[in-house]
Amino acid sequence: MHFHSLPSSTHPRFTLRPISEDDLSPWASYLNLLQVFEHTSWDHPTRADLEIYLGNETRRDAESLLRLAIATRGDNHLVGTIGFHTVSPVNRSAELAYDLDPAFWRQGIIQALGAELVDWAHTVAGVRRVQATVLESNARSISTLERLGFVREGLLRGTAWSGARRGISSCMRMSPRATGDLPGLMRDLRQPFSAGCLFGRLTSWPVLVRLALFLFVIHVNRHLFRSCDSCPAVVILQCMTKRTAITIGAMTFASRAAAARFYRAILGRYSPGDRLDEADFLSVLSLCRLKWDRDSKADIEAIIVDHHPAHHQTRCFQIQIGGELFVFSYLLSIHGGLSDQVMFSRACRFAVASRLRDFKKEVFRNRPVRCAVTDEIIEWEDCQVDHKAPLTFSVIVKAFIVAHHVDLERVEYKFDNLLDEFVDDDLSARFRDFHEKMAVLRVLAKGANARLSASARVTPTRKDTALAPVTMQGKLRSSSDVTDPDSS
Repeated sequence: MHFHSLPSSTHPRFTLRPISEDDLSPWASYLNLLQVFEHTSWDHPTRADLEIYLGNETRRDAESLLRLAIATRGDNHLVGTIGFHTVSPVNRSAELAYDLDPAFWRQGIIQALGAELVDWAHTVAGVRRVQATVLESNARSISTLERLGFVREGLLRGTAWSGARRGISSCMRMSPRATGDLPGLMRDLRQPFSAGCLFGRLTSWPVLVRLALFLFVIHVNRHLFRSCDSCPAVVILQCMTKRTAITIGAMTFASRAAAARFYRAILGRYSPGDRLDEADFLSVLSLCRLKWDRDSKADIEAIIVDHHPAHHQTRCFQIQIGGELFVFSYLLSIHGGLSDQVMFSRACRFAVASRLRDFKKEVFRNRPVRCAVTDEIIEWEDCQVDHKAPLTFSVIVKAFIVAHHVDLERVEYKFDNLLDEFVDDDLSARFRDFHEKMAVLRVLAKGANARLSASARVTPTRKDTALAPVTMQGKLRSSSDVTDPDSS
């Protein structure tokens, strides 16, 4: 497989180019940082070790790799690298690899450039399969790949050498979701193909069988129901593809999720403290008008991207009015308001935020700090305070509502930069006391915390199984009628 042309980037701040000799020193410098190599296979590379990547884009071997520099558009400074290795011309596959200077983490750079590179590999380079192999402990990279649409295929035990741990580690293999989740007919047609093999793919027996079955179902249902509108197969297809369009200013999005992705991309293009340019300013301003009256937006001076005042690792839009900054949530504006339960839970979290922060500080006084679940060493910015099950935070909030007979519809809130707070200080004090008695706190890596949070939710989901009502002689029995077998 030959990479006859090089990919280009449409990112407004960063570009892709061949690696030069001037890049080797800064590249080796950040690759030797602990937070970079501790969850990778890099083992303290030197400038001489990296020279093998010079001119790799000009090689014409069938199995030659492709590694490109990620550089700033202004001063052409190297901030990372991205490309493919383990190229297999027989299987038409390649493995995605990347690294980034920690000073440029959390800006969505790999997510944006990785999406462009994977798309280029499929549409231009003729690669049928793009995969990635990542250490099981590298939660940050796993999260990036999942946002790129990759899914986990399996765990390869004892197959990778970890530079920081000086030992053999397990790693997982991931591949993009997009091709595998398409219906059978579309999946076959999605793969890159030449004009010569088009007829062969359309006439392959799996495609023909699926197409024939689909047409047969439509034909039978039309005769039974005499109307295409009432045909179950057509109704099912309509339900599968139905989306609620949303119009924001002059833009129309196919769904609210598409609108959220658009504004999330704007947020990822700027560093904390940057002001939006004119085009992005008008786009966000149009979203503001969904939530507030049009006339009240005339005095907005600027829209800035900065860290959220409560969640310091999260970036947000801040609108400047009269010299003051106010947090603006694009997700709330797109998806609408919050329920009483969610509002109460947010205010409860704000009431104990200082205690959770003090607990985290106390834990990090004794380093190194290890995740309570995975036992991996974690840093301050890569961990969260977790409420140990079964007394998760949602359980504590619901128990407080029941124990104190709280009427959620009557609770009043005050807002400061989208930070929900109880108007009643006594209610805040009572929840802090209740939380202190009930909560069992610990520090977890963000990846481990995310995996546990789904199973610890109180809100029922479709996967939950409800118990049938207890009956006696055909009559329903209340909980007070059921005798506890352990009671005397």
